[in-house]
Amino acid sequence: MIGRALLASMLALQAPLVPAVAAPDRCNPPRGTVEVGESWAQKRLDPKRVWSLSTGANVTVAVIDTGVDLTHPQLRLAGKADLVGSGYNDCVGHGTAVAGIIGAQYIRGVLFHGMAPGVRLLSYKFTDSETDGKTELLIKGIKAAADQGAKVINVSSKTLDHPALEAAVRYALAKDAVIVAAAGNVSRRDGTPSPAYPASYDGVLAVGAAGPDGALSEFSNKETPVSVLGPGQNLVSTWPGRSYFKGLDGTSYAAPYVAGVVALVRARYPTLDQAQVRRRIIATADGATGAGKGPAWSTRCRR
Repeated sequence: MIGRALLASMLALQAPLVPAVAAPDRCNPPRGTVEVGESWAQKRLDPKRVWSLSTGANVTVAVIDTGVDLTHPQLRLAGKADLVGSGYNDCVGHGTAVAGIIGAQYIRGVLFHGMAPGVRLLSYKFTDSETDGKTELLIKGIKAAADQGAKVINVSSKTLDHPALEAAVRYALAKDAVIVAAAGNVSRRDGTPSPAYPASYDGVLAVGAAGPDGALSEFSNKETPVSVLGPGQNLVSTWPGRSYFKGLDGTSYAAPYVAGVVALVRARYPTLDQAQVRRRIIATADGATGAGKGPAWSTRCRR
């Protein structure tokens, strides 16, 4: 699992605004709760241990997702763009949860916080759905984030292979961005799984999901060549309506845990390029058992 070995080793702009043209007919994400506890994932990774050395300060992290709740007291955006044209509101909740896992601010008395609260969060809204989005808008978001100097780009969604998408990934990597992407989920109704993109492209830090025991989650897509696992079951995070949501599952929530660790590393070791950071994340992952975890789980890679 990402985090513990790497965090232990650490112990030794405003984005351009895209005008919104129309609000969605309905903006009614599931209701959250104001009562929140500390999740197993936060306890296990315990990022506060290294905040004296790195909070991700001044590292720009782009969240390409469903938008981010602008009113949540733990979320601060350095920039936002509405690529859909439906307004900045997160009408799904997904993007708000992803952003919170990465960079939710620490507030005394609130048990939830992000991995790297010092980051500069950029929100690129490319869809109003948790299940799909237009590939051309995802491409636009990746390129725009790279142009704005994002050193970490989180993509908690999947699509099919496309030459223009691969070109956008290459473009962002050439601009020294670490791209963290979800390996994708497989449900019983999906049938035969297929590789998820952009996670399956070379150079992308592909993230699968693990449970509290460190084992690969049943729903985590094994067809995607996974680089590392992150917590992906029974999670909690920020949610629209100045609230929180419990019981979140999916590789899309595992990815931002990894993105948060990447931001901590990039702030602590600013001379490392994106390829070196990616290799460091993989090499310092904890070991575990089972198939479908990728090279990060080889005992030869552990430190």
